[in-house]
Amino acid sequence: MAVCATRDARCPAIRWARATPGPAMVYGTPRRCLVATGVEAILPASSTWADVDAFLERHAGKWRVGSLGFGLHAGGSTGAWLVVPADVRVAEPDDDAPGECVCADLRHRSAEDDDVADPAAWFALADAARAFVGDDPERRLTVARRVDLREPVDVAASLRAGGPWVREARGWYVRADGLEHAGVCPEVLAEGDVTQFDTVKLSGTGPRSDDPTEDARLREAFERDEKIAHEHTLSRRGTERALKALGPVEAALPRTLDLSTLRHRVTDFVTRPAAGTSIGACLRAIHPSGAFPGPEGLAVIARHEQPARGAWYGLVGVVRPDGSFSFTQVLRAVFRDASGPYAWAGAAFTRGSDPADERAETRRKLSSIRVAGA
Repeated sequence: MAVCATRDARCPAIRWARATPGPAMVYGTPRRCLVATGVEAILPASSTWADVDAFLERHAGKWRVGSLGFGLHAGGSTGAWLVVPADVRVAEPDDDAPGECVCADLRHRSAEDDDVADPAAWFALADAARAFVGDDPERRLTVARRVDLREPVDVAASLRAGGPWVREARGWYVRADGLEHAGVCPEVLAEGDVTQFDTVKLSGTGPRSDDPTEDARLREAFERDEKIAHEHTLSRRGTERALKALGPVEAALPRTLDLSTLRHRVTDFVTRPAAGTSIGACLRAIHPSGAFPGPEGLAVIARHEQPARGAWYGLVGVVRPDGSFSFTQVLRAVFRDASGPYAWAGAAFTRGSDPADERAETRRKLSSIRVAGA
């Protein structure tokens, strides 16, 4: 047993998860992490949104944790794992945990370092996205590519390898059913309960520089960029449309969020669902698709993206016994399954998008994913 030398709650949380056999999940921030282990009840992998809603209601008053994969858009929860855990503990920075703290010696690299994929596959996917969008100013489609990672990769420790966190960020580690994934994302899509919850919606990405003068220039150019503004407007409208199906919505003015290596345009929403709205309905409203119009765009993704996204671009989070919840988007993450370790990165196509520019954006996003084990 040992305390983390850097006083980071992720460290004891990861060590508790490693020390417990079977399924496990860590979710939280460097200040406080939930550690859920074991399974008291589980949602079948072939479930639909109606099954998700019923599972959450059936186990009201208990912890419910997990991830809801992108495949739910097709009616089945590919990449999903939702459980009532057998045990829940909270890890804080000064907690003892099994094993030794290795934070000071943690070695990591960027997922971009492993991006050696043939660009041809991306440009074929980009052609499909551009054909879908056409010249329609309202259409958008986020398409993505998978990058296989070279060994060694320590998925759990990759949660700890992230750089400085902004207040919006939540991190996670999930180990279940032959799949591990860990990451950190500032796109917290639901924080609250069925009476009121907050949403932080990101869309539009730009680079940062270590040089303050150059970074100020990049920020100014980012905030003047018409394509980024248009992309964020479409995403903002889509999010607001989905949230308004639940009840009244307040939207703040867009802002710029600076991360360690990237910056994004962000809109903050507050939603007050109508009386009787279920937790499942709230999660369905914020479950991301990246496509408008949805059914047609999702069909393009299903036809042209290989392999399937699985857990990526879905949700991960917790529902507490009191009914409050916290769910973030599964982005900027490291994965491992029977095929090996990998990461995903995507880009949103709108009218006038350039495939080479969008591929460069996926590389910038890969650069922000820290892979432990290097």
